[in-house]
Amino acid sequence: MLYIFISDIHSNCKNLDKVLDEIKTSTVEPFKLICLGDIFEVKVSKKKIDSFFFDTIDEIISEGSQLVKKLEGAELIRGNQEERLFTLIPSNKLPSYLKKLCPLLKTQIHINDECKAVHGHQYSWNRYDAFSHYPLIELNEYPILFYGHSHENNLFEVNVSEKNIEYQKKEIEFNKSYKLVRKLKVNYLINVGALKENDINWVKYDTEKRLVTFYNMKI
Repeated sequence: MLYIFISDIHSNCKNLDKVLDEIKTSTVEPFKLICLGDIFEVKVSKKKIDSFFFDTIDEIISEGSQLVKKLEGAELIRGNQEERLFTLIPSNKLPSYLKKLCPLLKTQIHINDECKAVHGHQYSWNRYDAFSHYPLIELNEYPILFYGHSHENNLFEVNVSEKNIEYQKKEIEFNKSYKLVRKLKVNYLINVGALKENDINWVKYDTEKRLVTFYNMKI
């Protein structure tokens, strides 16, 4: 089965349109689309949550109904932006499209027995180098983990033992497939990138061939 992952849209409808058009025109085989969260850009900062008084939805997010409509049919994960969004709006004042969206947002998606997808904010993170960060996984983590949150494109191979977890960043090229070789006590972490910035990023994963491919489009 082919899965396509996008993440961290942050209310950028224009970039979402571009990546969806590109995916549809460049993908021949059937696929499932998964959005790893942070669909919206919440205008109210975390520091202002306690003092915020709800008046209108436009004070919190823009183009919300359009974003939800464009993602119809995709599997959706709840990011930290969505958590903040539903904290700020009283349940009796939720617009109808957010009422429908709320139960569709998952904390994680189990793709198969060895692969799952999350947003990534639920993990603690470490810096790998000047440009890369990685989530600190548990010893019993799924062998293959797809995530977003940090707006980076990364592939990590993780050697897991009872005493140590060692992270190794693999060099990647866009439009090139990498086989996630099944190895004992080896995990793979795939950071799919974001749609918020001037670079649009997405990832394809073939579960049968265990091939992961990173894609990028300059705006």
